[in-house]
Amino acid sequence: MSSPLDFPSPCPSAVCPFEGRWVTVNDRYATFPARAVEAELFGVRLPVAALDDLVRGKLWAAADPARRATKRQKDRLDLTRLAESHPSILPLIPMGLIPEVDQLRTAVT
Repeated sequence: MSSPLDFPSPCPSAVCPFEGRWVTVNDRYATFPARAVEAELFGVRLPVAALDDLVRGKLWAAADPARRATKRQKDRLDLTRLAESHPSILPLIPMGLIPEVDQLRTAVT
């Protein structure tokens, strides 16, 4: 039986509709499913991105000049929230990228 994450791209474009939502289809995310972890989301057990992969994806999105500035800002805020909840990811976020994350580093040490 195949994994729910083993599916071909639903459309040829980089961004496409998928059940009423927009998802990004990009080869750089190809290794994420192999490291997915099972978690419960809204009462359903399903594979979700591993924390390191989530951080990596947010870093890529925050640095993508093709994304709207407000989306990049949201990605930086998401990274800050993740760092607050999971200090172990602090080394994954480059120094100087997000001032609030840099402040968290000094608070942890």
